[in-house]
Amino acid sequence: MLPFGKIRSEVLNNIILKNISVNDPKIVVGPKEGFDAAVLEYDGKNYLVIATDPILGVPKEHFGFFTYHFASSDVAVFGAMPKWLIVNLLLPNGTTEEDLNSVMRELNAECKKYGTSIIGGHTGVYSTFSFESLAL
Repeated sequence: MLPFGKIRSEVLNNIILKNISVNDPKIVVGPKEGFDAAVLEYDGKNYLVIATDPILGVPKEHFGFFTYHFASSDVAVFGAMPKWLIVNLLLPNGTTEEDLNSVMRELNAECKKYGTSIIGGHTGVYSTFSFESLAL
């Protein structure tokens, strides 16, 4: 049985990465251990850095802040400015519309602060965890 949390290096390398074919020449940095983002060649001199990151185990009063910064920091590691954000909101059971509104206000404030636009994503409520149940 796999342990709780991020997948261990040997499992990542021996199962996940082993079963991913990367054969597009536009992929400069594809799936690899230690990188939560990818780099794609756009037009020969410009590159697109892409990342997504679910947010788990942070208190709801900081959920929007961390939603922005988890994914954006993965882009910034490559020296790129986070221009667009695909949001992956996995909300715990019991989340209210008021909670979601608070998260989105905080997330939007971070996007405005750094000039980033939300362009899509996934939002859902799941019963497998709570805001306080998972530690960072």
